[in-house]
Amino acid sequence: TPTAAELKRARDYVLGLMHMSLESTNEQMNWCGEYMLACDRLVHPADVERAIMAVRPSQVRSVAEHVFQTHHACLALIAPGRHADPFGSKCLKF
Repeated sequence: TPTAAELKRARDYVLGLMHMSLESTNEQMNWCGEYMLACDRLVHPADVERAIMAVRPSQVRSVAEHVFQTHHACLALIAPGRHADPFGSKCLKF
């Protein structure tokens, strides 16, 4: 579970990116188009900001537990040679 400080840093980062990305007219139009396609309605940035500010640490934990499950993990390696084992025992095994 993230601490209050970690959640604040994450919120500040996401909201900062959002505000900076909406500085140009082109990006504002992209915002409108993306929400019309994804949600079939326009969503005001202030509504998104309120939703982000309402996220609780327990919700972050819940989503992380759902997303990061070992039976969903995949790994692909590209290595030289047919029998080469450049990583040896350093590979993750589940």
